[in-house]
Amino acid sequence: MKVSREAEGERYSVTESIGEGLSFLPRLVGAFFICLVIILSIFLPAIFLIIYGILTESHILIPVPLLLLLILIFPAFYIGLRLSLYQQTCIIQDKGTIDCLKESWRITKGNLLFIFILLIFIMILYFVTSIVGDILSVFSKEIGFITNLSLSTILVAPIHIIALTKAFLEIAGTQPFSTSS
Repeated sequence: MKVSREAEGERYSVTESIGEGLSFLPRLVGAFFICLVIILSIFLPAIFLIIYGILTESHILIPVPLLLLLILIFPAFYIGLRLSLYQQTCIIQDKGTIDCLKESWRITKGNLLFIFILLIFIMILYFVTSIVGDILSVFSKEIGFITNLSLSTILVAPIHIIALTKAFLEIAGTQPFSTSS
């Protein structure tokens, strides 16, 4: 909320944005679970075949669903990218649970490479904070854990949210995203 409002030139306190943001929680939770069900349902046939192979001791069946799982990662990843801006759509455009998913799907069309690169950059930041925590855990597991948690929560999570919100504002304003300067 804060990034969106300040992009429009308004001054908006963190307290105000948190209070207003809580009203979106039911829609966001609903959209999250729908995304989760959609993505996990892609893997259900392969998981079922693996479990069936284990339970019936038909070990010949196990490599086929494992290969299927590897193949199904790509459509699941694609769907995840297409739905990756549902939170911003829900809050900034004040969309309902299903509508925010539909709008995320619509606005990400033609912008997947940009979103993919942005999310890779964010994953690298999370990975770096994890390495710092791992290095410090050599001295103390507690210090490593607290450092990892603190850096990812205080530093990377806000960058993650702000970057996706800025990307959303750019994409929603000019379709498709312009990668040329």
